[in-house]
Amino acid sequence: MKPTIFVLLLGILWSGAPCFSAKPQTPPSVPDSIPKEDRPYVFLISVLKFIKECYVTPVDDDTLVEKSIAGALSALDPHSGYLNKKALEALQMHADGKYGGLGIEVMIDGGLLRIIAPIDGTPAFRAGLKSGDLITHVNDVFFQGTSLEEIVGKLRGAPGSSVRLTIKRAGQNPFKVDLKREIILVHPVSWELHDGIAFIRISTFGRGATKELEGALEKLPKGSTKGLVLDLRDNPGGLLEEAVSVADLFLDGGDIVSTRGRDSSMNKVFHATKGEKLPRVPLVVLVNNGSASASEIVAGALQHYHRAVIVGTQTFGKGSVQKVVPISEKAGVKLTVACYYLPSGQNIQRHGVTPDVVVPLATVKIAKDLFFFREKDIPHAMQAAEKAAEKIPEKSKEEQRALIEKVSQKERGDRKGKEEDGEEDMRKLPLSERLEKDLQLMQAFSIVRALGCKPAPGK
Repeated sequence: MKPTIFVLLLGILWSGAPCFSAKPQTPPSVPDSIPKEDRPYVFLISVLKFIKECYVTPVDDDTLVEKSIAGALSALDPHSGYLNKKALEALQMHADGKYGGLGIEVMIDGGLLRIIAPIDGTPAFRAGLKSGDLITHVNDVFFQGTSLEEIVGKLRGAPGSSVRLTIKRAGQNPFKVDLKREIILVHPVSWELHDGIAFIRISTFGRGATKELEGALEKLPKGSTKGLVLDLRDNPGGLLEEAVSVADLFLDGGDIVSTRGRDSSMNKVFHATKGEKLPRVPLVVLVNNGSASASEIVAGALQHYHRAVIVGTQTFGKGSVQKVVPISEKAGVKLTVACYYLPSGQNIQRHGVTPDVVVPLATVKIAKDLFFFREKDIPHAMQAAEKAAEKIPEKSKEEQRALIEKVSQKERGDRKGKEEDGEEDMRKLPLSERLEKDLQLMQAFSIVRALGCKPAPGK
């Protein structure tokens, strides 16, 4: 659209006269004289002018513009959004691994908040929140249709302050959880040694994950480490550069991941350097439906080069790249600009990574019909939604319950079911106990031992 037309329309918007019920209200329209390529933008300005003049309560110009931008971005896909100054600062703190909050990775699903994964050692983790849980109320207030940034703003707050969440878990009645906010200091890597096999857990790919992993690898006994189990279960992802550098530690050259978008500047290929840590040491990577984004890059690359055996369940399937672009001193936009592609050329969006050895989540006996939540289950996920989510007006309590149940069960099919009561969170137990109760971990250690009897994968 021509700059002069845009400036003229902005002038019309901010000089509009108040709208009174006593006089006819002119609905938004576009003059026939406007060129075809400019008509959508003229119509948008006309609608904004109409809202400014006729909405039941006054709307200031900044709010009207912010809400318009936020609505446009959130309607594109679950990962694009508008970032005000507070949200921008929070995003930076999150990437740095230090922020005030509850310690959960979340996204919008049908207007409600869905947990991708809790982060190890945080209030959400200690409270037993799980991947796939729906957060339906914050402090007993039902929300639906709000932007992700607004909702996250309600979850974060001063350390020591409390917040009450209402949780809907598949197969269970809604329940409430009271949490106290903390300064979340994420140390993404922890490790233990058991019977000569190293167990390394990476909880998130925040800044410093590679450095911590290198430190852990340096501490392993030289020449006597029989194998390595890398646990990426419920790791919601993080920084692309951290994923690339972690995968590089175990690869001896080759492509790790590529990104492709409409803008040619987003078409990049990330390579592994020559030389790897722990060559010939058997490696197993554990994944599940909470392993997303950066976790899938690492697992997919190591699987492609047969450097590791991938064990667990299908991963989440987030294969899109977001770029944060400042649009003023106080705001920015987070926009999906590209997709990830594994060395095989496969885009993991919606599909995720399929394990070499599928091992369902289980304790002593296999829990059947578990509820698995992945990217493709989200309305508006790229190439996933066959129809737009319905616009849902303010709900009564009865309608709220119906909506929550609908979102919980929609598109789950045979995967819907309930978890066994009293199921323990394996990550809270000592490694020796986990090896007796966590079927996925048991299988990972068994495979490492078996691989130790022959050349490591790909060698």
